[in-house]
Amino acid sequence: DPTDTTIPQAASIAIEKTSSLDLGVDGIATPGDIITYTYTVTNTGNTTLFDVSVTEDAADFTGTGTLPTPTYVSGGTDEDGEADLEDMVVGSGTIVYTATYAITQADIDAGIVTNQAIADSDDPSGNPVTDDSDDPADPTGTDDPTDTTIPQAASIAIEKTSSLDLGV
Repeated sequence: DPTDTTIPQAASIAIEKTSSLDLGVDGIATPGDIITYTYTVTNTGNTTLFDVSVTEDAADFTGTGTLPTPTYVSGGTDEDGEADLEDMVVGSGTIVYTATYAITQADIDAGIVTNQAIADSDDPSGNPVTDDSDDPADPTGTDDPTDTTIPQAASIAIEKTSSLDLGV
C-alpha cells in the first residue's frame, strides 16, 4: 500500500519599508516636498504566494495629507494565470512597490511623518497571509512603523529702517 506523507505548509510573507525625503533645490522642508516610500516584499515561507498587494494602514499614518498609495514596480511572476505579476514562488526574490507623499506645513511643524504598510497575499488554499512593514533603519524591533524625520529650519528676519525728518 502507498504511504501518504503530509508536507506541512508554512506560508509566510515579509515586508520592509524605507523612506527618502527630497527637500528640493533649497534644501529646506517646504510644503509639497516629496517623501518616496519603497516597499520590498519577500516570500519567507515554503509555499507559493498569490495576489501579493501592499496597502498603507490609515490608522498608523500621522501625515495630514493624502494617504500614500503603493504602486507595483517590479518582481514576481504570474503563477495563477490572472495576467498579473504579483505572485511569488519560494526563493523567487522580491516584489517592489513605491509610493509618494507630499508633506504639508502641519507635517513640517510636527517634525515627523510615521506610517506603516501591510503586505497581503493568499496561500495555495486561499488563506490570507499578511505582515506589517518593518523599518530596517530601526534595528530594535520588527514590524515597526517607518519614521521620516522632517528637518525644521526656523528662521526670522527683521529689518529696521529709520528716517530723520528735519522739517526742511
